[in-house]
Amino acid sequence: MQMILVFIFASIAASWADTVKTRNPMMNPGLFQGDMLVANPSNDRNAVPLDSQRWPEQKSLMSSMSHSHRL
Repeated sequence: MQMILVFIFASIAASWADTVKTRNPMMNPGLFQGDMLVANPSNDRNAVPLDSQRWPEQKSLMSSMSHSHRL
């Protein structure tokens, strides 16, 4: 008898409990396609701040790779 009362009480408590509110990952405000945070364009910078961090002699890998078929 006690087992039946516990089951009834647990069923009533579970039915009155609030559901867990989950967020839809595709509906996040401020995020692009659900997961990528779009940077503020005024704060976004893409430059090499120090001359010592630049490529020597201003040559890039792409220009030297274009002549690699001759090897």
